[in-house]
Amino acid sequence: MAKIGLSEGFTLIPKGTHVFKIVEVKYKEDFGKMEIVMQLASGQKHTERFSLLNADGEPNQGGLNAFSYFAKTALNDYTLTEIDHEELVGHYIRCEVDHEEVESNKNSG
Repeated sequence: MAKIGLSEGFTLIPKGTHVFKIVEVKYKEDFGKMEIVMQLASGQKHTERFSLLNADGEPNQGGLNAFSYFAKTALNDYTLTEIDHEELVGHYIRCEVDHEEVESNKNSG
């Protein structure tokens, strides 16, 4: 009988303060969607997503505010008024990781 190797699978990043390196940024300008892939020194990855436009195509002020703070912090320059999203790659950001347990809204079975 053949043996099949199994992967380690998904593991949560532990609670606490971590320093992430931004390794990839994807921006779908037409949809206002930003995905930022960050990685710990251990190799674990986290993807942060920002919606910069509302469904009607208007700016999503909350998403824009959150992304602006993230970008200015990662680039360590709070005077910036605009950036090219690819400028974030290679920069580091310190983040506080927390986990919130929520009840599933799906029926089992």
